[in-house]
Amino acid sequence: MDFKASQKSLQPPSKLTDVVSVIKGVITAEEGAIAQYKKLIELCDGVDYVTRDLCIQALGDENSIDANSWATLLNMNCIGHHP
Repeated sequence: MDFKASQKSLQPPSKLTDVVSVIKGVITAEEGAIAQYKKLIELCDGVDYVTRDLCIQALGDENSIDANSWATLLNMNCIGHHP
């Protein structure tokens, strides 16, 4: 079976130095992961507490990534400033 990638946001940009596209792809992937963890937490509630707790921990890890940091990186890249 051949693998065909279907997550457009996670595919490398045509211009490999396009940092903005890479960061936007990462943000989109994180938003998708957060939505999935929330669904799993709801499905496991009252049924599978171990899986529910693992999903809560993973959700916390995803949420610990500071959105402001991503916005700062995007802004710095767009205006041409680099740390």
